[in-house]
Amino acid sequence: MNKVILSHCTGNQNSRYALCALVESDMLCEFWTSIAWDASSILNKIIPDTYAKSLKRRSFSCSRGMLHAVPVHEIMRLLVRKSPWRESYPSEGAFSVHGVYRNFDKTVSQNIAESKANLIYGYEGGALNSFRRAKKMGIKTVYEIQSSYWYWNQYLFKNEVEKYSEKRRIPSVLKDSDIHLKWKDEELSLADYVIVPSCHVKSTIGNVIDERRIRVMFYGAPKVEDVEHRFSAYPEKLRILYVGGVHFRKGIKYLFEALDLLEFKVEVCVIGRLESWDKNIIERLRSVIWYKSMAHEDVIKIMREYDLLVHPSLTEGCSLVALEALSVGLPIIVTENSGVADIIRDGEQGYVVSIRDAGAIAEKLSKVYWHREVLKKMSISAQEISKKMSWDRYKKSFVNNIRSILDDVDEGVF
Repeated sequence: MNKVILSHCTGNQNSRYALCALVESDMLCEFWTSIAWDASSILNKIIPDTYAKSLKRRSFSCSRGMLHAVPVHEIMRLLVRKSPWRESYPSEGAFSVHGVYRNFDKTVSQNIAESKANLIYGYEGGALNSFRRAKKMGIKTVYEIQSSYWYWNQYLFKNEVEKYSEKRRIPSVLKDSDIHLKWKDEELSLADYVIVPSCHVKSTIGNVIDERRIRVMFYGAPKVEDVEHRFSAYPEKLRILYVGGVHFRKGIKYLFEALDLLEFKVEVCVIGRLESWDKNIIERLRSVIWYKSMAHEDVIKIMREYDLLVHPSLTEGCSLVALEALSVGLPIIVTENSGVADIIRDGEQGYVVSIRDAGAIAEKLSKVYWHREVLKKMSISAQEISKKMSWDRYKKSFVNNIRSILDDVDEGVF
């Protein structure tokens, strides 16, 4: 029987569905993470709701015998993040993100010999020692890169930062040390196969490694719910929604520039934590509806109240926000680097524009403003696409890809 070690330090959404896929197909050998909370614990009724919800996101669906946690460093990282010295804490410190991932990976690697795995599935920044050990033991290595290739990102972001007059807060990706970059370089070199979440990400590493080692697995969309979506009608204000961090990588600057080009009034809602050092962006936030944070279920509800999601990101692995919008029937305007440009058809579920193109965003908003009837058609089509992009599809794709890798079949399954 083929058995897989799945290793993800924080257990994000796609890794959770990967875990479910392995459990349901009886292919899981071990699952490693940092914090593994017991969702049935009586403590959930005692601790404050905010903490209970956060901890429940660290609970996982697999038997205790297969579940392994390495919690200490991650707990310390969370405490540092809440402390007064969070800004000054070294990016390579033991309780930094990089430090936590390295300690986690080291622990996983020390226990591989005791498993009976045929394959280990690791994620960017947290698999080097595990892959080194696996290679010595003849265990296949699969590496998931969740965003664009790191050197490609650095080039793109450096170019973007140079456009700003203020550079007090340099993006973390530009502060990655040579040690961290070389760490990921070696992880990539040790991977038998590389999994990416979009054709966009594949294009950024296609010239770095043999394309035959790369497989694309798009992430999933939530279950489509049959809830009526009321769109505005002319001459009402066009209602525009932005969801994501408020910083340069997400391209919010270009949304605001697009708004300046419009000849009609709009209502804009921004949901996301401020991470920008641009005074213009900070000033513009005063003129829109802005929520610094919001529970995920409330974000889904508010999506049903708007006409369009504008997601002008410079780069994404595969935008989960855009996929969630499609599931509720909210048309989207995304960039070609969003990771979902290959999923939607331009003009049918929304629009695809080039990065940094405020004029194109303004043009699409104007088209919708004067022709509101397209919104309902786009909404229906968006949900049709979303049904095809379900998390159940992702789980099947994940299992099929792992099986084909174990069986040495070259063709990937999207």
